[in-house]
Amino acid sequence: MTVAFVVALILLAAAAAGLYLMRARISLLRAEMRAESVVSEGLRDRIAGLERDVARLERDVADGNTKADGLGRELSDLRDTNRKLADAAEATVHDLREPLGTVLEFLEPLQNRRYSEQLDYRGKSYVRFAKDAALRLRALIDDRTG
Repeated sequence: MTVAFVVALILLAAAAAGLYLMRARISLLRAEMRAESVVSEGLRDRIAGLERDVARLERDVADGNTKADGLGRELSDLRDTNRKLADAAEATVHDLREPLGTVLEFLEPLQNRRYSEQLDYRGKSYVRFAKDAALRLRALIDDRTG
């Protein structure tokens, strides 16, 4: 899970806990009003303010749930994209190694005694240059792919 996703979940849990406490406080205030049979303006105002706070918190929790769902979808999409990129990289590495192996395989007989006697100095240096370049390319591929 990403840090943003965990933080969003923690904030949602805190908001839900606050919402629960506010609802309990409203219930206690209403019970207090019924018990005393006295409804004062101050108490009504406090209850109205708490109800507004509860409504705001409910909206915030709903928004947080929506954001958490969005982050979950983004995380899933990123995992799919990473898997596809890894598959593409693996295919690319294979596509590079296969012809490189063929080139090295064909250069080998040109360097051994079988055909090297038929090449002059320039031909031998071309073969050596091509083989060194192919080996460097193989090393680059291996270094990048582990």
